[in-house]
Amino acid sequence: MSLSSVYRYASFISLLSLAVASPAPAAASPPRCKVLPGDAAWPKTADWNYLNKTVGGSLTATVPLASVCHDPNYDEEKCNDLKARWHMPIVHEDSPTALMSGYFQTDKCSPFTPREQPCELGNYPPYTVTVSSAKDIQAAIRFAQSKNIRFVIKNTGHDFVGRSTGKGALGIWTHKMTDVKVINNYRSSYYNGPALKMAAGVRGAEALPVAQKAGLHIVAGSCPSVGLVGGYHQGGGHSSLTSTHGMGADQALEWEVVLADGSLVTATPTKNRDLYWALSGGGPGTFGVVVSLTVRAFKDGNTGGAFLSFTSEGISNDTYWSGVEAFHANAPAMVDAGAAAGYLVGADSFLLAPMTKPGASDAEIRKILKPVTSKLDELKIQYTLNVTVFPTFLDHYTHYLGPIPEGAYPIDRTMGGRFVPRSVLKNDRSLKSFVGTLRELSQTPGTYLGIVAMQSSAKKAIAPNSITPKWRDATLSILAQTQWYFGDSSTAEANQATLDELNKVVIPALERVTPGAGAYGNEASWANPNWKRDYYDVNYNRLKLIKKKYDPKDLFFGPTMVGSEAWTTKEDGRLCRV
Repeated sequence: MSLSSVYRYASFISLLSLAVASPAPAAASPPRCKVLPGDAAWPKTADWNYLNKTVGGSLTATVPLASVCHDPNYDEEKCNDLKARWHMPIVHEDSPTALMSGYFQTDKCSPFTPREQPCELGNYPPYTVTVSSAKDIQAAIRFAQSKNIRFVIKNTGHDFVGRSTGKGALGIWTHKMTDVKVINNYRSSYYNGPALKMAAGVRGAEALPVAQKAGLHIVAGSCPSVGLVGGYHQGGGHSSLTSTHGMGADQALEWEVVLADGSLVTATPTKNRDLYWALSGGGPGTFGVVVSLTVRAFKDGNTGGAFLSFTSEGISNDTYWSGVEAFHANAPAMVDAGAAAGYLVGADSFLLAPMTKPGASDAEIRKILKPVTSKLDELKIQYTLNVTVFPTFLDHYTHYLGPIPEGAYPIDRTMGGRFVPRSVLKNDRSLKSFVGTLRELSQTPGTYLGIVAMQSSAKKAIAPNSITPKWRDATLSILAQTQWYFGDSSTAEANQATLDELNKVVIPALERVTPGAGAYGNEASWANPNWKRDYYDVNYNRLKLIKKKYDPKDLFFGPTMVGSEAWTTKEDGRLCRV
């Protein structure tokens, strides 16, 4: 299959000619819009062959995962298997272009649309380089710059806001860069001790076992298939270890990054300090392409945990919500004790799974939860409490958040978010108002309220970084979710209704009881009109200046990223300057 046929249905890139053609020189003045396939300025076959040769044959033309559900590549067995597993993140990770957000997938090539419907690329990049080195990344950046093509970065595709895909883009896929190196004694003026150096594609699933083998643990996401070096650490990165060790970005010792001009630089608290500050919490894919990240590691050992659940069965609704209130009243003390928790609040059930505290004994875990369980006893609420102490953090993590690498969280959701400051939980009146809002929202069909409780003090950071100050004030971060229905065009109306419910009802209700609190940009809505304030707060202007310094032509773009207001997406998907 020739390269020119990619727009009808692409297979892997043809290597028949590999004619060497130098990229055209950059235009004297920047064009207003990025080029798309079909434009006269779109690169010719010889250009793509040249890029493919430059990156050692790792350029591929996009074949959507769901191609097996459509003619001419229809395969009934593979299609049915894909449909059954489509809602789990692991399905989308081992593909150069697949992403998990239903909204950004569109229905251009879905497993659930009719077999005879043409399978089109939609938002997927037509070409992707599977990078294995900084040189590959440099080659891809230079090609995109010289050809005026949109540029996107993907590792796993855990992306709620559409940053890792784009119509007509050249993509790079970092997923195969999985080297993990233990540094027994990292030495610097800002930290001396054990560390892990992780290549760009490393997930928690790769890093945590390496750390455990060395008698260490590191801060990682609650889903083991989340990539650590990209969106997680660069976006901030909360963890079941945050109350003890800090946020993901707080652990950063050293960033190795390719800039928009193709240069490879290192950023630390003492070298390229402004870039280090921006990369450590200022948002992924914004200031350059990170090749590797070195993070602080901690001595491993016993890890205490707990599972707590109760329902409204056999009690009044008011009594059930009094139990929910009791948990939230104790949340500040819980996180101050060094514990963190992830839990779900529903109309008639509460589920904490897990609470985590490194080094804690069975007795210490029970003591932390005693104010809650005592109140549940007083209210005569039946509950289940299981306390565990595992010999390593990974054993605890696998028990509660496994299996590895799959994880337990589905992706058939749309996402919004909101911080809950400590002050809301410490005041009886505001606490009751907040819990009353949870009660009201829990009645909304298809709404899920996932919440994480932690203490993210800046004192735990290696050096000052760009994590929004709103994180430091928060005791809770709410992952407000509504159902997303993967399917054909018949689900469009239902999905629009759930989007409207999230953005016009759920999030505004949470905002009213948490005024000025902000939200976590990695777990929030791309449609938030106040994203600069909510996701970056007072850091935004400084981040924008750093962005302009290191990416003056705005190569790196994605919704809600710093500087993204310079661009707009037209109806045909074309990216144009405002």
